Amino acid sequence: MVRATRALVLLLTAALAAACSVKDTPAPALTGPSELSLSITMAATPDVLAQDGSSQSQIIIVARDANAKALPNVTLRLDVTVGGTIVDYGTLSSKTIVTGADGRAVAAYTSPRAPVPAVDTGTLVSVLATPIGSNYANSTARSVDIRLVPTGTINAPTDLVAGFAFTPDSPGELDTVVFSAVWCSSTVTSNCTSGSVASWSWTFGDGGTAAGQVVTHQFAAGNFPVTLTVKDASNRAVSSTRTMTVKTGTNPTAAFVVSPSSTIPGQTVFFNAAASTASGTRTLVDYQWNFGDGATGRGVTASHAFGAVGSYTVSLTVVDDAGRMATTTSTVVVATTGSASPVAKITFSPTTPAHGLPVNFSGADSTSSSPIDSYMWDFGDGNTGFGLTPSHVFAAAGSYIVRVTITDTAGRTATTTTTVTVS
Repeated sequence: MVRATRALVLLLTAALAAACSVKDTPAPALTGPSELSLSITMAATPDVLAQDGSSQSQIIIVARDANAKALPNVTLRLDVTVGGTIVDYGTLSSKTIVTGADGRAVAAYTSPRAPVPAVDTGTLVSVLATPIGSNYANSTARSVDIRLVPTGTINAPTDLVAGFAFTPDSPGELDTVVFSAVWCSSTVTSNCTSGSVASWSWTFGDGGTAAGQVVTHQFAAGNFPVTLTVKDASNRAVSSTRTMTVKTGTNPTAAFVVSPSSTIPGQTVFFNAAASTASGTRTLVDYQWNFGDGATGRGVTASHAFGAVGSYTVSLTVVDDAGRMATTTSTVVVATTGSASPVAKITFSPTTPAHGLPVNFSGADSTSSSPIDSYMWDFGDGNTGFGLTPSHVFAAAGSYIVRVTITDTAGRTATTTTTVTVS
């Protein structure tokens, strides 16, 4: 009996040890939402509905990627919740919707009938949008709230009016548009807000939203329904919508000057794009040069020396702060010799001067395709001079090498020498 009991204990111990053994378990594959690259925004217009069984609110959903670009073909499941619980309270036009090429999807929510007698209990209905499909497993739902108001109880106040103005009234793409919810001192018009307003909320029709009495927004080109919703302290709301037409922007104008337009190999050529202009309120932010020989440059001004004879097409591309570009070109001719190269020449009189007497020098025979700006003289005896026609007295007899260096307005130089024999 004792032996049988011991055997049974040993068997149980071995079984427990086997059941409790620890093995290396591979880590599960990473799973979860890919929604880091998915941005969902939602809006409901209007967001206060009469609970009459027929009033509708338009649910607008916009899907964008991490670069704020529209995401098409995103499938979303729509649910209605009250108090955090999914219920069939009212009607959705569709339980599954798919975003279009502009990243937008639209559905309609129809309010349910109120019980009789109607009592306003402050019911908030939330419409949830959850991305579905293999790419969005475990995605977090986004939601928008709609306030249900039983008919015959608390309706939107008649003294609360939503209206707004914006400037500029005809904006271009990426212009900053200022929106202002304004009041009128007497007659209320479509562009005025009146009543005891507690909050202002805006939807811009392109997925953008804002809050506040004065806000700003930038649009791409197109037509956008801009909606202002104002609420009072009791969370009662009214909305108004105006269509914003945004014009396609105008490209900038590229222009530049070249000095000189004809040159020789190794000579520096100067380029200036200061004549380029941006359109409207835009500003130029970049100047890109291509010198036609493989070399490039940046900036309003640039310089370049061409290494070989030939004809080069130099192009300038300017870019404004909206990313719009314009390009223009000009031809630079590089020759072995020619009028583009300045030439320095010296004449003097008398041709057989004596020491102690003045010798008159002239650089008037020098030439250049650009005006000559300066003449620098070295008289070979340690003295120097400036100007077109300097005069110099040599103190002793001998032979002197006189040098003149000319510089034209393009910054190019040329030098020549002559020998003056003083008796």
